[in-house]
Amino acid sequence: MKALFVSALFTALVHSSAATMAVALALASQGLLGSTPEACLTVSIPIILGANIGTCFTALVSSVGTNTEAKRIAVAHLLFKV
Repeated sequence: MKALFVSALFTALVHSSAATMAVALALASQGLLGSTPEACLTVSIPIILGANIGTCFTALVSSVGTNTEAKRIAVAHLLFKV
C-alpha cells in the first residue's frame, strides 16, 4: 500500500508515469524491489497502479477554474484509473 502512494506522489511530482516506470524497472533490475521474482512482482504491481493513479493529478489541477463539465471529466478520469 505504501508503494502505491509513493508511486502516485512521485508520478504527480514529475508528471510522467513513464519516468516512474523507468525508476521501477531500474530498481527491479538491480534486485532492490525483491530478491525473488514473486517478491519483485508483489512490489511492482502497486508501483504500476500508483503510477497510473498519479497521472490523474495533472487532469485534476488542469480542471481548477474551469466549468463543471471539465471538473466532471477530471474526476471521471480519476475514478476510472482507481
